[in-house]
Amino acid sequence: MSLLACIEVGNARVDLGLFTLMARLAPDEVLGRVFGVLESLIALSVGLGALLASLLIDLFSARTAPVVVRVLCPILVVAAWRRLTGLDRSIGDLDKKIGLLQRVPMLQPFPLPAIEQLARALEPICVPAGHVLFRQGDPADRCYVIEQGAADAVRDGRLVTRLGAGDGFGEIALLHRRPRAAMVRAATDLQLHSLTSEQFLPVVTGFPLSARQARASVDTMLERFSPEGPADDTRLAQMH
Repeated sequence: MSLLACIEVGNARVDLGLFTLMARLAPDEVLGRVFGVLESLIALSVGLGALLASLLIDLFSARTAPVVVRVLCPILVVAAWRRLTGLDRSIGDLDKKIGLLQRVPMLQPFPLPAIEQLARALEPICVPAGHVLFRQGDPADRCYVIEQGAADAVRDGRLVTRLGAGDGFGEIALLHRRPRAAMVRAATDLQLHSLTSEQFLPVVTGFPLSARQARASVDTMLERFSPEGPADDTRLAQMH
């Protein structure tokens, strides 16, 4: 009984890891199809396993066949080791992106599934020092998060703020569907991650309570930067 209990615990851990891994790595638009293929492969494997077990018993014996299977399974694991470690690295990269997004104040109220969905859609960008990411008045089509480096937000030729690692910018223009309130220029070589409006808005607006909390947090932050009306564009530039 204790051995059977160990087997069931092992099966539960394998199933948990497998299904969690698929859900975290597969793109959202094909997630249903991925699980459909997975379930089909599991059913097919059960049938093939039954045929293989009968063949092994015919070739060896009922006592020897389980030993052969026990030897075969570790060999298959070793053969697939590189792919398995590759999946582990993919999860590690995804966790780093999640940690980066969780540093953005506006995104902090959102639940982990929403942050993870955004993290899977992040697109890495390398920008040299001096490059202009967008100019004041440009239409807003994406937002950014800085992984390394610094960027300057400039409005009407005047430096408004310097953005550093962990800072996000451009999201307010997307939410309010308005042009850029400031120019953002790379002060140093930048490593960025970007999200298009099609990737960002459905996730953010899909959690109404978190979205309201995020908007309230942003409004409070903007008022703290510049409570007076004429400076409205300047304080928006802090977040753009």
